[in-house]
Amino acid sequence: MLGLAWKSLGWFLAGVAVALGFLLVPLQVAAERKKLDRTASEIERARRDIRALETEFDTRANLAQLDKWNAETLGLVAPAEGQFVQDEAALASIEPGSAPAPGTPAVQMASFVPAAPVTAMTSQRSPAPQPATAVHPHRETSAR
Repeated sequence: MLGLAWKSLGWFLAGVAVALGFLLVPLQVAAERKKLDRTASEIERARRDIRALETEFDTRANLAQLDKWNAETLGLVAPAEGQFVQDEAALASIEPGSAPAPGTPAVQMASFVPAAPVTAMTSQRSPAPQPATAVHPHRETSAR
């Protein structure tokens, strides 16, 4: 009788072990799948970073070409000191359609002006556009 109890207990424990095995295998598979998904997203992020760095490298390696394009076509220049306003209030006081004060140049807002289409077959060069200058209408010099 005592042997039968031990035998039943052994079968019960074996059944519990098999049931736990069946439960733990899917959990381990899910954990491995989650690790795999995380690794795949890290690989994709690394590919995007590599692509961005390659673009940056190609751009920086080609600064002479960019400088040539700027001189021939774009005509971009660094902003001058007079193009900045003192604070947010002065910036907010600039109105796009208002007439400038006498003796001050007009405020010119930035806008996209499409240039003539440039093709590889075109050998004519248009003159370089003049850089736009923006000025503030009223620079207040009151002491704070």
